[in-house]
Amino acid sequence: MSLVNQFEVTLKDFWPDQWDRMFVTDRDRGTTTTISRRLYARLKAHAESSQQPFSAVVQKLRDEIHAELSAGSDPIRTTPNSAKAIA
Repeated sequence: MSLVNQFEVTLKDFWPDQWDRMFVTDRDRGTTTTISRRLYARLKAHAESSQQPFSAVVQKLRDEIHAELSAGSDPIRTTPNSAKAIA
């Protein structure tokens, strides 16, 4: 089962309220991502239970999300008039 499905990731997890924010830093890429406390807790728990580094679990989630976007399941890319809206 993918981490996206297992953790029931939603847009709200990447656009949390101000009081619900946690920050995940990717030191290799020099980027920081804001996620919800709920998703952060699930990622941490999964890392501990599977005895993997937290960064590896975050990277796996990132890879799954980007793979889905590349496969064309992104609603922005599949909407016919989205090019006009973005431009």
